[in-house]
Amino acid sequence: MRKISIFFVILSFGIFSLTLFSYASPKTLKENAQPETGEGQPEGNKDRKGDVEFSTATTIDIDRIKEELDGVKFDEVLTLSEFTVPVRVGFFLTNNLEIEPEVNYNYQRVGLNGDYASQTATVLLANVAYNFSTSSQVMPFVIGGAGIVMLSASATDEETESESGFAWNAGAGIKWFVANSVALRLEYRLLSFSITYEDGFELKESHTYHRILAGISIFL
Repeated sequence: MRKISIFFVILSFGIFSLTLFSYASPKTLKENAQPETGEGQPEGNKDRKGDVEFSTATTIDIDRIKEELDGVKFDEVLTLSEFTVPVRVGFFLTNNLEIEPEVNYNYQRVGLNGDYASQTATVLLANVAYNFSTSSQVMPFVIGGAGIVMLSASATDEETESESGFAWNAGAGIKWFVANSVALRLEYRLLSFSITYEDGFELKESHTYHRILAGISIFL
């Protein structure tokens, strides 16, 4: 838990620094200046081509794990994900089209018949997002992509096991601009991946996540 606390302190400092830089930069100060008449409200799709979007979020979710032993389905486990933290860097190719590589870190506690084990999953995704043009502060978007997952599981009486597999995701959401360079981001994401363990037998785990993520985006 100490490592987790340190991670969140560093992450929070990074978000604070990006936000401070965004508000303090000459570009942002000029964009955020609004006349008293109410005109000049931030617009989501305003000159986004060439912009870079830094974003992160957090969520708590339920993961249903389906297991197969040598091709035979035999159990399901409900897993409570303690927390999930994605870190994304988006690059706007046009005012609407954006490529967004993502690193997604998950810490889970798995329960089965009263026994518990810890599990971490690091998911690397190459995503493409389409941001819909609007004349308001709200910019809807859809997103999808694929990548790899690296899963590490351990129990109190067992050694840590590490495996990797294929992952894909898809979703939709909104970016609500509080300034031309700062937006609150709310989205739904479906993430799916499978892991195969081989140790004299073949054990396959298929994971499906349904997530609601809330976070912040900084545009530079």
